[in-house]
Formats: sequence, C-alpha cells, structure tokens
Amino acid sequence: MKKLIIVPILLFLTSCAVVKTDLRVKKSPLIGKWKIAKTLIDEKKYTDYPNRIIEFNSDGTLNIFADSFLDSEQTVKARFSLMDRENMVFLHQNIKTGEFYPFPYRYKYSIKNDTLHFKGFFINKNAKGLTPYLNEEWWVKVK
Repeated sequence: MKKLIIVPILLFLTSCAVVKTDLRVKKSPLIGKWKIAKTLIDEKKYTDYPNRIIEFNSDGTLNIFADSFLDSEQTVKARFSLMDRENMVFLHQNIKTGEFYPFPYRYKYSIKNDTLHFKGFFINKNAKGLTPYLNEEWWVKVK
C-alpha cells in the first residue's frame, strides 16, 4: 500500500522539478529569439519549416513559431528547465489540446558566439507507435 502512495508522490515531485523556473533560466544566455539554421533528424537533413523561430522566455516558457506548421501558422508552446550549463529539458504542449505531453525531452546544448546548438531525442507518435528520433539543431540569435 505504501508503494502505491509513494510512486505518485515521486512522479509529481519529479514533474515539478522539470518545469521549475530558477535563476539559471532567468539569467541564461538562451533568453531571446533564435532562427533555425540547420536541422538533422536521425542524421538526415530536415528542410521543412525553414523559417522557424524559437523564443526562450525568462519565466521558463518557450514558443516555437513555424511558418507553415500543420498547414497553418501555429505556435508550439513548451516549458524548459536548465539542469546545468549543458543540459536542458523541454516539456511540450499538445497543439490541439494544450495539455502537456507526459514525457520530457532532454537536450544537450551549447552556445558559441551567436549560435545555439542542441542535440537529443524526441518521441513522435505514428503508425508504429511511439518512435524516438535523434534531433540535432543549430539556431542563430535574432538581434
């Protein structure tokens, strides 16, 4: 019985830690707008949505603006947390329902000059079920 109570409590505390805004986020060089420069998915060049913009906000939210996402201009919303100086976690919202997906995406990131690079896995639901993809992206700071 104790295990049944402890597991949900641990899951709740873990999810709170993922979306918690802290001083690392507020003072991060990520804050601001970035334009996509290059994307590789499973090490293959991905050319859809070449005008994507990602905007990191100091409150731990982010928006991804795509010029023709799902056949119309829509915004992908997410929360992010910085685990340390090279690891971040995204928690994405479903575009249609607004609910957060139950699994976070973890990315290794670096910033050199005005270029943001991140690499990690994301999960996509398709006919095969849930499929992980290796995602690597380069973004250039919008001035």
